[in-house]
Order: sequence, then C-alpha cells, then structure tokens
Amino acid sequence: MDSATTNSRLYRSVAYALSGLVFIGLLAVFVLPNSSAIEMRNKERQVAVQAILDAVYRYSLDTGTAPISIPLASAEICRTNASDCRGLVDLGMLTRDSQYLREIPVDPKGASANGTGYWIEKTLAGKVTVEAQGAEGTTIRVGR
Repeated sequence: MDSATTNSRLYRSVAYALSGLVFIGLLAVFVLPNSSAIEMRNKERQVAVQAILDAVYRYSLDTGTAPISIPLASAEICRTNASDCRGLVDLGMLTRDSQYLREIPVDPKGASANGTGYWIEKTLAGKVTVEAQGAEGTTIRVGR
C-alpha cells in the first residue's frame, strides 16, 4: 500500500470521527437541554398540583367540607382574578386573603385565557384529585 492511500484512509477516518463528535455535540446542545426543560416544567407541575390539593385539604379541615365548586367530573380550574370562570372550577375561596394560596398556579406552558391548565375532581366519597393534563411524557395526578 502506498503512503497516499494510507494518508487518504487516515484523513477519512479522522473526518468520520470529527463528524461523529460534531453530531454528538449538536445532540447535546439541542436535545439534552430540551429534556431537562421538560423535566423542570414537570417538576413545577408536580409542586403546583400538590399545592392546590394541600390548599383544598386545609380549607376542608377549616370549614368541614371541600369547596362546593369542585365537580364530580374532572374540570379545569379557573385562574385567580380571571375575567370569566364559566365552565371552569372557581377556587377563589382558597386565594381570598391568601389564607390557603396566594394565587392558583398556572401551567408553565400556559393554559386557556381564564384556565390554569390544572384539572380537579371530587368523588362521591369526597376524595379530591388534581391533575396536570399538560404534563409532558408522564402523568401528574395527586389525590387525597
């Protein structure tokens, strides 16, 4: 084998290796941050649904009953100070005087104009469940 052929193969091998490194670098730049952003949003959602559930629970302990606005079928929770809560679950009693929540959390990727992106329901037995329906790649649902 002559040195020109050997050098050509060596250069081609180095070019393939560099191409692979560039591909891995691009993957790390564009894919990994996206997955950690998703993970962060889902953690924020987990904290939010737990905060809503805890506020409902504390309200129930103080008043002897869960908020009557919580339906038996899952429905989206209305934003704090929304202009219109028709078709949504109004949990304003939890935010009055910031006694249970300063404001109802809103999904990090957004929601409807008056909705939070979080859904709530109550069973006939009184179990309340809060869900982040916008969760990415997982289910985020807590109940008590």
